[in-house]
Amino acid sequence: MVDPEALLLQHADRQHGAFSLAQVIATELPATTLKRRLRAGVWRSLHVGVYAPVGAPPSFAQRCWAALLWAGPESVLSGRTAAFLWSLDGLDREPAVTDDVEISVPRALGLRSQPGLKVRNVRTLDMPDRDAIDGLAVTSLARTVVDLAGVLGPVALEIALDSALRAGRVSRLTVLWRSNAVAKRGRKGARRLRVLLEERKGIGATSASALETLMRRLTINAGLAPMVSQHRVHDGGKHVARPDFAYPEMKIAIEVDGYRFHAGRRMWAIDKRKRSELVARGWIVIEISYDDITTDPDSVAGLIRRARERQERGTATRPGQLSA
Repeated sequence: MVDPEALLLQHADRQHGAFSLAQVIATELPATTLKRRLRAGVWRSLHVGVYAPVGAPPSFAQRCWAALLWAGPESVLSGRTAAFLWSLDGLDREPAVTDDVEISVPRALGLRSQPGLKVRNVRTLDMPDRDAIDGLAVTSLARTVVDLAGVLGPVALEIALDSALRAGRVSRLTVLWRSNAVAKRGRKGARRLRVLLEERKGIGATSASALETLMRRLTINAGLAPMVSQHRVHDGGKHVARPDFAYPEMKIAIEVDGYRFHAGRRMWAIDKRKRSELVARGWIVIEISYDDITTDPDSVAGLIRRARERQERGTATRPGQLSA
């Protein structure tokens, strides 16, 4: 016969140590055993009806499990918590063990926020708004982006959106569909998100990094023509390079450098060779760094403007590499 307490702790192991009163009852562990373990300090209370063995180290994942066990099967992790689980860019940092866990629950449940737990009551959570990551119920990637529109600043939201669209994890139209389905008139951030989605219509591949997203925003704010991202340059059927951004018809390439995205001496050498190949074929290559974008965007915009003017004039000035 299976020991009820051993079975309960097996459940807890799969939930980073957390378990619920409902699971205690399901394993037929006597209520007196639960009380004894709590009084003896062997188990501790995480929320009303949610517990963990003292030996299970506190973690953000444990607190996510505890939040869902407390709120019930209709709840999902949402907001910044969901964004972290989806590994979206745009958040200022990873959550600490003590940070609030954010969940969304149907309004009919009448649940309220608790210490360490931020509850968002929603009218409904349709199936397209639900997903799971490592067993944790979470808002779908599209719904997560829609919710972030109401809590993130403009730059962070744009970075998070491009992060979600990257590698085809979710489509622009799917995000727009969920936004239209749940965003009421006047909902905070809804208009901003729709503008960002409209801007991404027909512009090619999504930015490959947060740095490239910042670069795109810089050119829009400067009134420059839209660029093509991740443009593939070929010469006689041979692949030459794929710059971060380009004005292909003008032979202008913009490369956004940052150690996180171009790390390693070998990759650096490959990048330099590809840029030299572009210059040899008459391209102007503009090299931009993270600091250039964030601290001196006007100078970056000026570089791009001058490169466009040079190519438009068709002057005899030699192509080459420009740096901010």
